[in-house]
Amino acid sequence: MRILNNFIDVYSSIWYGIIVAVIVVAALFFIIEAMQRGNKRFSPLTYVLGVALAAFLSFQFTFMIGAIMFKSDCNDITSIINDFIPNSSLTNGVGEIRSNLKQLAKEEPFIKNFIDVDAIDESLPDGAIGDAILSKVHSYLNWYIVRRILWSLLAIGIVGTLMYISMERNRLHRSASGRRNASAGQGRRYSRR
Repeated sequence: MRILNNFIDVYSSIWYGIIVAVIVVAALFFIIEAMQRGNKRFSPLTYVLGVALAAFLSFQFTFMIGAIMFKSDCNDITSIINDFIPNSSLTNGVGEIRSNLKQLAKEEPFIKNFIDVDAIDESLPDGAIGDAILSKVHSYLNWYIVRRILWSLLAIGIVGTLMYISMERNRLHRSASGRRNASAGQGRRYSRR
């Protein structure tokens, strides 16, 4: 059942990531269009940049939503660790705790990154190991989520600016060519008189 829940979380975070990315890119197109004051012509480069931004943001938002979902589910880590380290092992010594944590690291590879077996001593109260590991997992996931947000904001800022510039060049090019045609037409009218 746990594997099925993990698959559901993975697929839902992928779909939520794609949906949020599409909404953000559509909002960016709307904002840029509003900044152009009625000029609704986008250049092909603008569309290419929008698709590239949507793909990049889909990955970032998928990872971020996945981390948020995992963070809400990671309170189970404390119960998993406490199941591996019964209260009697705290009285039996640090050696048994370390061997139990090494066994846990083999069975739960994600937790292995957050277990510092050498830092365990006899002064730990019951349940402190699970809480310490959970605290490390939470701080790691918080920083991971912040990095996803920062990468997304950086991409939105850079690509949004490039999209605006590509539209601005397109508008200036059209108005400049329109003036050339108008002046060429006026020259012909004056030369016929």
